[in-house]
Order: sequence, then C-alpha cells, then structure tokens
Amino acid sequence: MKCMKVILAILISACILYFLSKNSHPEELILVIKQLILDVIILCFSIYSLSNVLKSYRLYLLVHDNRKFDFEVLNIVMFQTMLNTIVPFRLGELSLVHLLKRKLDKRFGEGVSFLVVI
Repeated sequence: MKCMKVILAILISACILYFLSKNSHPEELILVIKQLILDVIILCFSIYSLSNVLKSYRLYLLVHDNRKFDFEVLNIVMFQTMLNTIVPFRLGELSLVHLLKRKLDKRFGEGVSFLVVI
C-alpha cells in the first residue's frame, strides 16, 4: 500500500512538471528568478509565516482550555491554508473540520463552529 502511494505521488509530480514545462519556457523562468529581490522575498515569507502562527494561536485559544501551546495546531492551520490554496471553491476550509476531528479528537459540530469563528 505504501509503495502505491509513492508511485502515485511520483506520477502526479511528473504530470505537474510536464504541464509546467509545456506552458513556460526555462529561459523566461530563469530571467524572472534573477530579477527577484531577496529582501522582498524574505519579508513576504516572514509576514506569511507570522499570519499563520497568529491564526494557529487563535485556533489554539478556541480549541484548548489551559494546556501549553503545541505545534499540532500550527500543522493543522498550515495544512488547511495549503489546501485552501490548491482546492477550488474554498473546499480546503472543510479540511479544518476533518483535521480537528482526526488530530485533536474534536466533534464535527465543534469543528464547524471553529471554522465559522475563524
């Protein structure tokens, strides 16, 4: 079963690379990368990371009562944000309900209420 997952991941990656190579030229990509300013990239990454940390802390305050902050909530928020970007029609939001159920043993109703609040 694990072998099938690896093969499927390799096939999906190969398909994505194929479509990317068909739609863009390597010379243009190299030119764009050379024009990027490193300071701006670091600033944007820092702001993006800070927003995810603050969102995960807000979710942590809703989910946990008096426990110490754990990074499981940060993992859930980062994964949900990634799915929100990839999956159309903001269906990635529903992954928050599923991840809260699977990782933190929260009921479906609690997960939906957390989704509405956040």
